[in-house]
Amino acid sequence: VAPIPPEGAPQAVSGGKDAVSGDSGNSGNSSTGGAADETPPQKPDLATVAALVNQGACGTCHTIAGIDGALGDLGPNWCGPAEEYQNGEINLAFLREAIVDPNAEVDDKYPANIMPQNFGEQFTPDEINTLAAFIATLNCQR
Repeated sequence: VAPIPPEGAPQAVSGGKDAVSGDSGNSGNSSTGGAADETPPQKPDLATVAALVNQGACGTCHTIAGIDGALGDLGPNWCGPAEEYQNGEINLAFLREAIVDPNAEVDDKYPANIMPQNFGEQFTPDEINTLAAFIATLNCQR
């Protein structure tokens, strides 16, 4: 029998998609809605993000501002979704879903099934949240 955590203690997070996306069970396409209804994320530590980008080899396919060597062009530049988030066109749930289920919505400019489908297993929910927060707070001013 597992001990009962003290009141107010954090609950264990299951590894499923809903735990990562923060989906509370609402039906419909809530993942693309604007960011106006959520608290803006804090900018994560760049060294932590760089380690995650390296772990997932993200820079092989994506250009990622602020990450040395991340100059890939097979997938979208991360400034695109950063600007979409900052303009209220997408939300954090959409960014998390794009990482763990990249075929959920595929841009016509890029082929489906090219991005690894196992990032939901490779990264913890906290790591996925860190990557989504990084994208959301990415400064791509030219």
